[in-house]
Amino acid sequence: MTCYTIHTLPGDCDCRQPAGSVCPELPELVEIKTVQVPRSTTVQIEPLEGNGNVLQFSGLRGQATPGNFQINVHSSLGAALRTTTNEWGRPQVCSPEASLHGVVPC
Repeated sequence: MTCYTIHTLPGDCDCRQPAGSVCPELPELVEIKTVQVPRSTTVQIEPLEGNGNVLQFSGLRGQATPGNFQINVHSSLGAALRTTTNEWGRPQVCSPEASLHGVVPC
């Protein structure tokens, strides 16, 4: 399975757990969304190597840390999407090698 969780507050969560229980050690943390994609769909979600797997936003300034965070979503069929955020948290989506019709190529 490949997965991700969006939640409030920094914390160590495990998106492989059932939705609603990915952060059991942090009762003050609010789980907003958990997405779990079975491997049988051939879709994978992967952060850029060396970038870590956590993106945090500042509530006061809206800035994102790290500023060059990148997630790649791809399937065994060859389609791929890349989402990158800059230091201000603005996302940009593109398709590596123009593998997905209708999406700006990277």
